[in-house]
Amino acid sequence: MAPASFDSGTTTEPNTPDGQPDLEEPHGDFARLTPTSTAAKVAFHELYISLYADVERYGWHRNFIYAKPEPEPLEDDLDISASSASERNSPVLATEEPLGKRLAPLVHHGFWRFNLDVPPAEPRLGWMVGKGRWGAITRDSHGEVDILLSKNTAQKEIRGRHFRFLHNLDSGRFLIYAAAKVKINGVQLNRGESRMLFSGKTSIALGAFEYEFSWTDLDHDIYRKQLRDLAESLSHTGYTPPVFITPTPMDSEWILKDKYLVTGSFATGSSCVMYSATDMAGVLYAVKKITTNRPPSHNGNQVRGEMRALQKLHEKGTTPASICRFVELITIDPSRSLGVYENYLVTRPLIETTMGAMLGSDLLDEERVMLCMQTLDALHFLHANGCMHRDIKLENILASRKPLQAVIIDFGCATWDSKSLDHGVGTIRYLAPEVLDLKYRASTVPYTNLADVWSLGLTMYQFMCRWRFRAEYITQGEHTLILTQNHWRPPVKAISVQKFFEVVNLMVEWNAESRASTDIAMQRATSSGLFQSMKLLSPVLGSKRLGEEMHRETV
Repeated sequence: MAPASFDSGTTTEPNTPDGQPDLEEPHGDFARLTPTSTAAKVAFHELYISLYADVERYGWHRNFIYAKPEPEPLEDDLDISASSASERNSPVLATEEPLGKRLAPLVHHGFWRFNLDVPPAEPRLGWMVGKGRWGAITRDSHGEVDILLSKNTAQKEIRGRHFRFLHNLDSGRFLIYAAAKVKINGVQLNRGESRMLFSGKTSIALGAFEYEFSWTDLDHDIYRKQLRDLAESLSHTGYTPPVFITPTPMDSEWILKDKYLVTGSFATGSSCVMYSATDMAGVLYAVKKITTNRPPSHNGNQVRGEMRALQKLHEKGTTPASICRFVELITIDPSRSLGVYENYLVTRPLIETTMGAMLGSDLLDEERVMLCMQTLDALHFLHANGCMHRDIKLENILASRKPLQAVIIDFGCATWDSKSLDHGVGTIRYLAPEVLDLKYRASTVPYTNLADVWSLGLTMYQFMCRWRFRAEYITQGEHTLILTQNHWRPPVKAISVQKFFEVVNLMVEWNAESRASTDIAMQRATSSGLFQSMKLLSPVLGSKRLGEEMHRETV
């Protein structure tokens, strides 16, 4: 069927295909792509006319397009001269008179749809966009594209597969990947580059062919569930996007130094605020904002100490996934002489909750053992490289359920000294007895990294028992109850849990001289089979996620 004619002197009805289905306004889309320039609108109209005339060629592309049943006048947004019309391969009649000064032809207006209930041909690669690859080189019957922008294969400004849209499943954010040059909001994106799509509307231009990408008001809970289903169908082993990051960008998000889109705060400490952020490729980051009166280069500055600790750990070699990784420090100088410095410490990964927040969750015992073993492995790495953390606690260990992973964070109290007399750092209820002796002047003997072992042992014990220690610090009487697992409530213990508590008891010995080092604790955990049994089930020690059907070997 021939496309509608465009006559400069009359209003022409387009050749609307006979027998087409009743096209109601679609539902469930999370985003749409709408042609905005004359060339793009004309190409859309021509394509629409052809969709039902050649079902064998364009049947697949019908899934992703919507056009209003009734044609409307073509609004002229460009001065289309004879030369420009020819260059664009446009069917508009060549004339020196601007289109707006004569009767506008009628065309079908509409948009392309993005809906996770109508997935692209290759969900792992996303929605392919272009004019299609046809002929002998094509690998399928629909030209290897989902979003077909033009039926004109001779069109030079649009490539066969010009770009694609794809979700970053770790963050849920939607990206555009360029296979050829494309302008995003006037900024050129070159081949191989990607860009996250922000809130509001985004202009996309391929020469004279211009489009507007826009979000719909699809419910975030529905959108999140669709993304989870997509991740599961693709066997995605990465993180589940945190609930405080909406899949549709929000107007309240802001740009940090043209590199990170900061999505809002999710935790607040005594001296810092934690923000979630993504870079322009949709990769998740944690951003810790610390306000100081002095620049980070100043000795004794908290930011400087934490940054140097993380940098030094990175220099030691491959840092385990169970230790947060330093990315960069961004400092915004005060605008006034008496102002403050805003320091943004960027780290990875971003995990939405901590062991403390997961204390009363429905995690299985074996899953809790797994997270604790990852943390022990991380502390062993720290000590082997000369770092004493000095603030191990439930709230300083991030914990993710899917994938199951623990990550030690907050190195603001860390030291590289082998011994220390500083009892003013850390959280008092997690302090080892020898540190408390210093604090209350019962001793003048410096402590070592065995104080970290005590803190982690107490952390692991609480996490396994689903119990939180509330007193200011542990007395010897309370310590006896811990050694006998008095806070354990289930009627039976799996053998792996019993072995776990045996390791914990070595870590919480009252006297530092009798307490296990991380070397000894790791050896005991290994000889007890804890690491071997968890190795295939952990993203740090392996990859598989535990399920509810896990066999629980009991006494």
